[in-house]
Amino acid sequence: MKKFFSQGVIVLAVFGVASVSYADENLNKVTAPTLQTNKKTMTMVYVGNSTTPAKVTLDTGSSMLVLEKQYLSNARADLSGKTVSMGYGNGAMMVHGQIVYTDVTLNTTPKITAVNVPVLMVPDGTFSDRAGIMGVEMNNQTSVWRHLPAPYNEMMVVNGPDSTVSFGELSRDEVNQFAVYQLNEGRCNNTVQPEAAYAGIACWATRKIPVTYTFKSADGEVVFDAQYNTVFDTGGVLTHFYLQPVPDAVAELTQGQTFNGKLGMRLESNNAGVINLPATDNIKVFVSKRNEVNSGYRIFYEKTVLFDARDGVVGFK
Repeated sequence: MKKFFSQGVIVLAVFGVASVSYADENLNKVTAPTLQTNKKTMTMVYVGNSTTPAKVTLDTGSSMLVLEKQYLSNARADLSGKTVSMGYGNGAMMVHGQIVYTDVTLNTTPKITAVNVPVLMVPDGTFSDRAGIMGVEMNNQTSVWRHLPAPYNEMMVVNGPDSTVSFGELSRDEVNQFAVYQLNEGRCNNTVQPEAAYAGIACWATRKIPVTYTFKSADGEVVFDAQYNTVFDTGGVLTHFYLQPVPDAVAELTQGQTFNGKLGMRLESNNAGVINLPATDNIKVFVSKRNEVNSGYRIFYEKTVLFDARDGVVGFK
């Protein structure tokens, strides 16, 4: 759910097609509880040497950890003095701050730590209900998730029904339980230059997942049926459409109205045919050249979703 604007942003480009291979053994995996509140998925982290947990949004639609200054007393400042502005929700919320570096420990059992993570430090009071936003999208090399030690930086599972998030490597049998979609490699959306140890990590085109959307009016009439690239976003609220041109059938929704009929989502998976996915009850439409859709939160409350950053796979069950 993030779009960033910054001074001196360094973006690396890597393109190609991925292949999938999974280990037969179930290697280490750790799990943390999540909070489903305010139509967002949240979890806890510890920053620096702190023993006080900081509540953050777990955001698969953005790529960087953003925290208020009060949680970063032990952080190391970026000597370049680089400042960054980031927008969430199509720019509805803008945050501004300075890049710092710190260790980040996840509230997993057992706890695991990402070392020397770049963080956007923003003024206290920026967030009213949390400490910040932990971006974990698979399109970058600089997030907290990518800084975790292996194998915890390889796969992440957001389990909505159990209210947990897991990091580690799944076995072949576990992965086979998901209906999966194979991503292509894409441009790395790095807000800062990655350290050498992370510069070779693959970035994935997480916003190029083709999903077909069907709108039905309250009386069951099909109003709209079309396919758009989609990002599956744990931090999204409503299902948001960013389109240009906007189809006539939904043009009135660009005036800030929400659609109160039925919205269906379906995806052609690589191993289980067409699967139906839950969308939010209401949608909004924005005029935007992005021509993509943000899934909204509901799928992460009702389904278990796999993000495989090693092989570039998303999966649903």
